[in-house]
Amino acid sequence: MKSKTKIIATLGPATASVKGIKELIDAGADVLRINFSHGTDAFIQQLFDTVNELRIDYPYIAILADLEGPKIRVGEFEGGSTNLVEGQTFTLDTGLENSLGNNSSVYLDYKTYAGELAPGDILLLDDGNIKLEVDSTLTTRVHCKVIDGGILSNRKGINKKGGGLSADAIGPKDLINIVVAHENHADYIAVSFVKSHKDVRLVREKLNELKSNIRVISKIERVEALSGIEQIIEISDGIMIARGDLGIEIGYEKLTGLQKQLIKLARSKHKIAITATQMMESMIHNKSPTRAEVSDVANAVMDGTDAVMLSAETAIGSHPKTVVSIVGELCVGAEEYDQIFDPSNIRLNERFDSTEESIAMASIYIASHIDIRAILSLTQTGETVHWMSRQLSKIPIYGLTNNIAALRRMSLFRGVTPLFLDGLNADFNKTENQLDKFLSRTSTLKSGDLVVLTCGDISDQAGGTNQLKIVTIP
Repeated sequence: MKSKTKIIATLGPATASVKGIKELIDAGADVLRINFSHGTDAFIQQLFDTVNELRIDYPYIAILADLEGPKIRVGEFEGGSTNLVEGQTFTLDTGLENSLGNNSSVYLDYKTYAGELAPGDILLLDDGNIKLEVDSTLTTRVHCKVIDGGILSNRKGINKKGGGLSADAIGPKDLINIVVAHENHADYIAVSFVKSHKDVRLVREKLNELKSNIRVISKIERVEALSGIEQIIEISDGIMIARGDLGIEIGYEKLTGLQKQLIKLARSKHKIAITATQMMESMIHNKSPTRAEVSDVANAVMDGTDAVMLSAETAIGSHPKTVVSIVGELCVGAEEYDQIFDPSNIRLNERFDSTEESIAMASIYIASHIDIRAILSLTQTGETVHWMSRQLSKIPIYGLTNNIAALRRMSLFRGVTPLFLDGLNADFNKTENQLDKFLSRTSTLKSGDLVVLTCGDISDQAGGTNQLKIVTIP
């Protein structure tokens, strides 16, 4: 049984082959993430090429292209790593660009960082595993004392506790990568380290310049983003709760409550919510998850997240297809305990802004009051289906389209099964064998079942959904 909650799997060295990616899809991945932060340009292009080749057989698979943004990282070490010991001194130096680091210093790739820090600031490296306290700063150098030591290896990230990074979310490399994502038929683009709605607007301007239909996901991982979170969500198509950097900046004790608030806020504004980072971290090496990870996935699902995202688990892990399969099982189990859905209270005090939104809400209401087995939506854009997916209904929703871009966008909508049907006509009654074609693709329905059907009265017209019918399966 396929989960309503969608699964995003990150591609990397462990899953770069045709076989590896196919196994992720067969295990239940709905969206494949290509991360511009890791790998050469040639490797990233190879990933795009392989996925697009596989989409001939798996046309519904969506691509999420993740921009690098201003992630601060240390350089490389002699031997690949060093062991930092509590109490020792250690220097981060932006002037060591061509030198390998050692046990006393390492290159830092953020040129103005020394000027943004003060004595007493706490720096957290490698997702908080190593803690440094700033002693002093001088031109290119940040002199620190090790508070919590450990093994520090090449290219690990660094955060300042409490935030305060001045770098823009979108740099020259990100603008180039937006073009790469567009040229390689990405469906969603994730904007890293968003500070305000202005960062998202810049990405939208670039996409408009390219005449691209890519949807924008804002990654919430900076403290600064929280003060303007409603504006960020309004201008975005969805948010990703990137719990790694966010947890470091706000403090782990605040993270779980904030995650729940962000999912609720995104859903209240009818936007997509993705929960990410260390969902199944132990399965990078192990064949089964910890009980804490099981609860983590289940809680995100029950909070209403549209998707859960796997990062290193599928990019470099030892059991990528197994972890996708297990996450799918966990989502199905958690969905049994979805909050009680009360269709009688569907947005009663709100006005709808479009015909599609009105038809979608009416469909959910009707389907919840009589014995409807499924909702079938014939769509050119996926917009009506998007509105349906904003309600946590237990009714199966099928998005039927002959528009490949709409098909792939719907792959990220919770509770929606996207299906591609050639020769689709907006009016079911005018297309012979159309219902038979749909029924051959699903075992959910049988003869005599009632379904709600939404469609338009003009075939192939985008934004034309204006009809709702109750149909009996012949």
